[in-house]
Amino acid sequence: MRALVVAAIVISCVGLPVHRASSAPAQGAHKAKWTVLWYITADTENIEHDLLVDVENLALGDPGPDVNIVALIDRIPGQDDDPVLNLPNFDTAKLVKLEHGQATELQDVGEVDMGDGQTLAWFLATGMSQFPAEHYMVTIDDHGSGVNGSSFDDSTPPVDGHASHLDLDETTAAVQSALQATGVSRIDLFNYAACLMANFDAAAKLAPLVDYLIASEEVSVGPQADATDMLKLLKANPNATAPELGASVVDTTTKLIPQVPDQFALTMSVIDLRALRTVTQALESFATAVSDDLTTSGAALGRAQSQSLHFGMVDDKRDRFHVYDIGDLLAHLQGASQAVMTARNALYEAEKRAVLSNAKGGATASATGMSIYFPATKDEMSASYPQVAASSAWAKFLVSYFDNAGTSEGSGGGTTPAFTSHDARVAVDANGALVSADLVAGTEGALASADFFGGVAAADGTIEYVFMAPAQVGAGGPLTVAQAWALSKLQLTDGKLVLDATVNLSAQGDGLVASIPVIYQTADGDQTDAALMFLLDANGDPGLPVLFQFDADGGASKVTPAPGSIIAPLVFVVPPGGDAEYRLLSDQGLDATAVQLAPVRLATGSTFVVALRVSDAAGNGDLATAVGTVP
Repeated sequence: MRALVVAAIVISCVGLPVHRASSAPAQGAHKAKWTVLWYITADTENIEHDLLVDVENLALGDPGPDVNIVALIDRIPGQDDDPVLNLPNFDTAKLVKLEHGQATELQDVGEVDMGDGQTLAWFLATGMSQFPAEHYMVTIDDHGSGVNGSSFDDSTPPVDGHASHLDLDETTAAVQSALQATGVSRIDLFNYAACLMANFDAAAKLAPLVDYLIASEEVSVGPQADATDMLKLLKANPNATAPELGASVVDTTTKLIPQVPDQFALTMSVIDLRALRTVTQALESFATAVSDDLTTSGAALGRAQSQSLHFGMVDDKRDRFHVYDIGDLLAHLQGASQAVMTARNALYEAEKRAVLSNAKGGATASATGMSIYFPATKDEMSASYPQVAASSAWAKFLVSYFDNAGTSEGSGGGTTPAFTSHDARVAVDANGALVSADLVAGTEGALASADFFGGVAAADGTIEYVFMAPAQVGAGGPLTVAQAWALSKLQLTDGKLVLDATVNLSAQGDGLVASIPVIYQTADGDQTDAALMFLLDANGDPGLPVLFQFDADGGASKVTPAPGSIIAPLVFVVPPGGDAEYRLLSDQGLDATAVQLAPVRLATGSTFVVALRVSDAAGNGDLATAVGTVP
């Protein structure tokens, strides 16, 4: 799936009581220390339950007279018929005040579009007017999609096939409108309780209006935000500062990671948005320096990207979100010009100062707290990104970077990476196969990525690639590309049926992260793209697999399979004379509630196929293949 940046969608909210948003405090209103405003788009098919858990956590305890907790909760019809605290089931949107384990209904605003900036602006202005405070915290609680925005409303009719949502500019405009309506100067703390929003563009857009940001670089798992400890801190100390509140959320995340095995990819950051101007300036200097030396430094940055921590999971579309950790990307940069390395150092330090605290799991141990949009190939680059980017210099760099990669005839005065022979070398022993090939001297400078594929040949000549991983460059020599394979595959089984799968490996954090693309089908027959993710430890042993599903608009969420649901793994195949693609190789599915990993070595005497691929930033490159026999 190509990166999707959707233009602002403005749909009038019929019946939205915008006239209630007074700029004056409610008569006789007590001015609290903090007013916490929670925008809960539970009008989302696959995570309504998790978001309602957030509501219950927000209502726990007594916040005291110096803290107001106000929420706008929009639910989806027919998904979850349970009450919300003391409120009977509803499928409209309700403005509530949360305290003492109860929800006090302030207003039923009917069905609204939570993906419309006008709705967010009304809620913020209403909350700040009716519950004035010295400090304000704002949370958007729903799906997030990095540069594509957040708060996807599934009950609003889609526009051009895409769910209504808040893009980054709409969110910024809504905050600005609320501040102007209420006379409040700035929001103290903004919390994206949503996936992938600890992103440079998201942070930089809010920076003129907000002091601090809490967000996750990675897909969030389970309930999007556990505010329990933060609320306890506010109760004990209403004078707590925004960084202290943010740190409590990060501390909660840090404690959760070792306790729950499926939190291996979790992240959480507190970013000082007052420092974003320095980060932006450093990023622009870095982008300009690389743009001035694209042939050498651009290729070096591409190689760094292929080794860096990326977010958003991987399925049969490979990388859906195209966001990479800034610090890890810069840490892997080698071979660039002196001017680029000087700018790199300044950007590294600027980001380091801006990120105040940072939680990370085993799969995200190299995370530094903020990501940046950086597609791996020209085809993945969104044509709309330059219009929504917070840094025009970075957007211009990306365009130049991919244009410089050029065509297969050459790039930027150089050539695309190529092998001296299309026949790879294979050394086979009892431990597996070592596959290698040499690059043509002079083409290594354009190399942006190197990949390995291991597979088996079917009876009709179709190659079924069951193992995919980054290849090692410089192994055995500066021009050598190589990778080892244990001549095994990972199958999925529910105890009755066994199906082949393709495993994608990437080196991240404390081990290898594995992803198996699948189709997930609910008991009702609804199908979505999904992926089984797990972490391999230093011994190669797999951890607990976690199922993530993806929707058409870029949302990702953890799935707890229900009885009657099934999983069907996808396999990467190359048919004779055809194009490579992911396919379902069986018309049967596995019981999703009983799926287990089943590693198996290829049968002795069977034929295996291996391939090494090298590419430049435009996706142009070369392939070296070989065939062998399993000993």
